[in-house]
Amino acid sequence: MIEVGQVLYHLSKNNSKPLDKYQLEKYKDKEFVQAQFDEIIREVPAFRKIFHVFVDERDRCLAYSLQECVRSVENPRVLAVVGMGHVNGIAKYYGKMKQEDIVPLLL
Repeated sequence: MIEVGQVLYHLSKNNSKPLDKYQLEKYKDKEFVQAQFDEIIREVPAFRKIFHVFVDERDRCLAYSLQECVRSVENPRVLAVVGMGHVNGIAKYYGKMKQEDIVPLLL
């Protein structure tokens, strides 16, 4: 729980003002987002563990769900709308996930 508090403190102290349209556009750039992530990890190492739960595990579940959507369909076409932070993880795990990989994440 201390780790969550550290991350929230870091995020709140660095983002005291609302973002304007220009600032939001920067978050569409993967390199900018990665740099932000790296900075948070440097300042709050516990964020890596939190990231694993909130992003990596979700990426695995989403990849598995997409695999299941197309598994038994001939010439499948699937549209998945996900946040930019999940695209690389889903691509990384897609086609590699098995049911036994997912069950522990769901418990």
